[in-house]
Amino acid sequence: MSMDFEERLLAGCLQDEQILKRARRAKIRPKHLNDHPLRYLYKQMIEVSKVDTVTPETLKAQIHLDKKKDKSDKEAMADLINSLVREPIEGSGLSLKFMSDKRRRQDMIEMLTEGTDQLVQGTPLDELIDVVGSQMNNIRSSEEKYELFNYNEGWDQRQAERIHLTEDAEGTMKMGLNLSPFKKYFTRGFQTEEVIAIGGPTYAGKSILLTNFIRLAAHPKNGMNVLYVFAENRYVQAASRLDSIILNENYQVLYENALENRTGGKFFRKAKEKGWGQIIMAKVQPKKFTADTIDSMIEEIEMDLGIKIHVLAIDSPDHQEARDRQDAWHQGKGQVYYENKQLTMERGLINISTLPMKASSVKKESVQNEDAAGSYDISRVCDDMIMFNKSDTDQMLNRATIQVTKNRDGVTDSKKNYFHFDPSLRLIPWDEAFDSKISPEEDPDQIVYKIKKFKEGYTEQDGFNVKRANKKDEVQS
Repeated sequence: MSMDFEERLLAGCLQDEQILKRARRAKIRPKHLNDHPLRYLYKQMIEVSKVDTVTPETLKAQIHLDKKKDKSDKEAMADLINSLVREPIEGSGLSLKFMSDKRRRQDMIEMLTEGTDQLVQGTPLDELIDVVGSQMNNIRSSEEKYELFNYNEGWDQRQAERIHLTEDAEGTMKMGLNLSPFKKYFTRGFQTEEVIAIGGPTYAGKSILLTNFIRLAAHPKNGMNVLYVFAENRYVQAASRLDSIILNENYQVLYENALENRTGGKFFRKAKEKGWGQIIMAKVQPKKFTADTIDSMIEEIEMDLGIKIHVLAIDSPDHQEARDRQDAWHQGKGQVYYENKQLTMERGLINISTLPMKASSVKKESVQNEDAAGSYDISRVCDDMIMFNKSDTDQMLNRATIQVTKNRDGVTDSKKNYFHFDPSLRLIPWDEAFDSKISPEEDPDQIVYKIKKFKEGYTEQDGFNVKRANKKDEVQS
């Protein structure tokens, strides 16, 4: 640590007992001080603090009892104490975070110096990497992050925050558009610092629902900027899903009419002035990115592009590595979500991610949070969980069966919410897709028949045997 910091630290500890307590909470030990007299003085302060309040007088008395110091050393220490007492400490910036960062930086320098020496001396590289990795984990885990609130004195503040925390609050992602059925669960929308998981078995439609939420976030209804991190698909595939959903174009036709399609060009030229948020896409390699990688992306986007990210969408954290390596596979899965939660809170983001489910969940009538693949820690970390329950019948009917199984700031129920996969890849509420004419829970063969008749223009009357009037006839009548 620098001499300037060490002198300020010792002056603060002598003049303000709270600064000494803060330094000890920051885990600053005598070994972290480079200056020998200051290191000795700090060690004596810690000893005095165990039995008495640290003052110039109590500290001098402690040093006077040290038989290893001669008279001249004790006089020099007394002069140093008198000098430190005269140092101004106002505006010294000796906060807990500042001191913790200083101490961790010092630990890192010592670790790297020692590691370099061992490397030069011929220590096997694999052995050294393991040792350094373990020490880095210790440095990270020693960082304390918490907030204290006086509940009895916080009523007025809580009232003010509750009044502010509505669907229209700044930073809140409002429900609506084709995803309006979720509004009854998330009455105040998705909120900053929340981690939302979209769970389901393979090919259930998790990525499609995630892309629908990206559209909702960027839509002028919310106008949020989104970072979309994806690993499995090529860029053109992931972007084409977004094109199809945002432009409401048939996904297959989007490819077939690529040369003739002019809709997209017109839309994107005017999107910003109409209030659409920016969507930044990031293609990553599976198992080659961590929460730190995403943090660096956000930093680059904000610094270089001038775009502040509000929503982080990840497809999927299952491809992500834990920054802090874990011994067991399932522990690593849970650690990824802990680290993403930390990033979400530090950056004030809304984090929406896809989550694989155990294969056994497909056979269940209802899914539970415990069906999350990998680790039960995941279901503890996530604030909200939206689960697909896809059966063979769902696949046949192009039907999405979705349950909200966890909601920290609202309600959940056992009700299944039914959506229809539109050719545009938009998830349309079932009743809206079929004008409430076809129940999603009746006999599957009947549903297939009625959907076919509905699309051909027949009405529910007389078993879909009477054709609906077309729009022209309706206008004339």
